[in-house]
Amino acid sequence: MRPRLGYDTVPDLLSDKSIVPHIVYWTPNIVCQLPRFLIGFHTERHLKHSIHGIGSRWRLLNGHRRKFMSMLHRKRYPFYDSTMLLQSGFGYDLQAAAKALLQPAWSQHATLVYRASDHGYTASAFHSYCDGIAPLFIVMRASNTGYIFTAYTCVPFTSSGGYKYAPAGQNWLNRLLPAGYQTTKWTNTAQTNAENTSIYDISSYGPTFGGGHDLLIGDNFGSENTCYANKYGYTHPSGTDLAGTQLPSYFYLMDMEAYALVPPLYTPPPGTIPSGIVYSQSSVYTNYCSPATATDMQNNTCVPSLQTGTNSYAGAFEWVMMDLQQVYRVTSVVIGCDFYGILPGGWSKSYTENRNVEYSTDGSNWTVLFNTGTFSEGIQDYAVDVDARYIRIVNNGYIAITEFYALY
Repeated sequence: MRPRLGYDTVPDLLSDKSIVPHIVYWTPNIVCQLPRFLIGFHTERHLKHSIHGIGSRWRLLNGHRRKFMSMLHRKRYPFYDSTMLLQSGFGYDLQAAAKALLQPAWSQHATLVYRASDHGYTASAFHSYCDGIAPLFIVMRASNTGYIFTAYTCVPFTSSGGYKYAPAGQNWLNRLLPAGYQTTKWTNTAQTNAENTSIYDISSYGPTFGGGHDLLIGDNFGSENTCYANKYGYTHPSGTDLAGTQLPSYFYLMDMEAYALVPPLYTPPPGTIPSGIVYSQSSVYTNYCSPATATDMQNNTCVPSLQTGTNSYAGAFEWVMMDLQQVYRVTSVVIGCDFYGILPGGWSKSYTENRNVEYSTDGSNWTVLFNTGTFSEGIQDYAVDVDARYIRIVNNGYIAITEFYALY
């Protein structure tokens, strides 16, 4: 209900039951701020002339309340969009079990990107909505058994046409329902080199895991028996334990949901990134990463892939350096770590923590600027105030970073 108009005094305004409950429900503190916050005046004399704007301002306030409550709801119930995980009557909370499978930081960023019952039960629909997204968490329910099982990949599907590598232990399958394995991760470590066939990335199949395969979701998987589970490169005891059935039996799915586990892009502090930063480093551990580039080091995401992080060997003196091309008055240095532990090779944030950062104006004489300390989030900025052209992160051993740039 919209509030009525034509109030003569502030007490009249506050006595209107059509508006006050909405304000108090959002937060009691707003009542104290009501004259200034809602109407923008300080005296009752201006009230008569300003009150006609209250209808739109009330709608704006109520909109902020809904967004705020939605944010709290999403943090507590990250899968509140799910039609499968919110079902009850199984003796335990499916959503809580799904959250337990994921790192706490991931579960707060679970965003539904695909649901078969909404977007289509075809391989092309899955790839249309899910290709290029990693990490990806997939929830499925088998038609013939009612089993609910999940799959997680730290490397994206891209319809590339073959098998794709994921670091050993970092891709997994799981069964949420029935009980018994709901918090167990069956990883890609059951066979030698199983990590090389972690996912089968072909456009004519839906999400398919393992060589052989451990889980195959075929085309038209909502009406045709094009899916199966088997035992190959993942550590589940059998296909029956995963999906309730084993090759040569096939099944179709009642539904599938896919969640992107991607945090929001990092917002750097005020300042300008010098154009044309050139990166170099003492060494590159090429089994896992590539040399640092501006594209990788300045994309404001702490979710790395093979091409969005760099690292070095464990030499006596290792470094990654940026050359700003001229001397700037640097106000911030931004550094990202493998906070979620998905950089190929499982580097983790520990390979970025407690590293010294040095600066120089000539590339020969170096001064310690700060120590990175510990990371409480994926990307951190360090406020500084120095004239510098060269900035480097150094260590007597490994270094792994996902972001590295300066602001002036």
